[in-house]
Amino acid sequence: MKKPKKEKRQNNEGRVDPPVSKENPKYADSLFTMLFQTREEVLNLHRTLHPEDQVEADAIRLCTLRNVVINNRYNDLAYLVDNRLIILVEHQSTKNPNIPLRLLLYLALEYERVIREQNLDLFSGTLQRLPAPEFYVVYTGKNRWEVDQLRLSEAFREANVWIDMRVKVIRYGQDYPKESLLEQYMELIQTIWEYRKEEFPAREAIRLAIEDCIRRGILVEFLQERKKEVNRVLWDQCVNIDLVELAQKDRERERREKEKERREKEQERKEKEQERKDTVRMLKKMKLTDEEILQMLGENYGFSGTLAQAILDAYYKDENQGEQAGNL
Repeated sequence: MKKPKKEKRQNNEGRVDPPVSKENPKYADSLFTMLFQTREEVLNLHRTLHPEDQVEADAIRLCTLRNVVINNRYNDLAYLVDNRLIILVEHQSTKNPNIPLRLLLYLALEYERVIREQNLDLFSGTLQRLPAPEFYVVYTGKNRWEVDQLRLSEAFREANVWIDMRVKVIRYGQDYPKESLLEQYMELIQTIWEYRKEEFPAREAIRLAIEDCIRRGILVEFLQERKKEVNRVLWDQCVNIDLVELAQKDRERERREKEKERREKEQERKEKEQERKDTVRMLKKMKLTDEEILQMLGENYGFSGTLAQAILDAYYKDENQGEQAGNL
């Protein structure tokens, strides 16, 4: 793999838009974007996705919108080839069924760029032609996600909608060719997860996974030439994943605590209700009339007239239900 030259990024030829700057602090490269930076590398990816295509590197145009952040997440890769706009997004840590909606928002921005660059007239009486989109999500989370595709239509409350889009889920274990950079990339991430499962700290798991992959001939040149960068990016990704998992655990703990509090309050309410019914039952055994019971509940127990009546009504309702059950 050829090491990318340290040169100014060029519109249309390589990455579009200027390099990351202080004005754009939210954007940061992932390992995925580091791996697919040139036409040759993207061609390797495209032949993995479309082995039937007979295209060369000069047919590919990288068009990733590098300065776009949607909900604090960025798109990883977009390229044009044979009148198709192919958009890939990497999602490392958790299963996310909302990716089609995220890609819909990104697609609108991509088409806005296409319309501007091609000077298309949307008010023309002639149909303006656009590149057809394809969507992929490269899932590299440590938990299995047995989903082949995601659909935008599943996000709508109504069953019959007039818009839809499909996103193919690419995941580890789908047996792409071993020379595929995509397959090797997923193998590297999977190797990190394997070391993490053995409770190695993140830094140690990354170091061991890189050494392991180099021994096995996986991304050898890339990992050797850019080892420091790879370590930094993978460390950032692991930290982010750990923070997400901690936040999820905190939310789950908070949910359990609220549920426990709700059950305790419900139990306390039922006990009080039963205690009041038992009080009415005791007063009934004393042959008191309803009026006398209401008076006793007010004077001796401090219940308001409305609450006393509610207690008496609850008692009769309970008694009637018991009689009906006995008759059955």
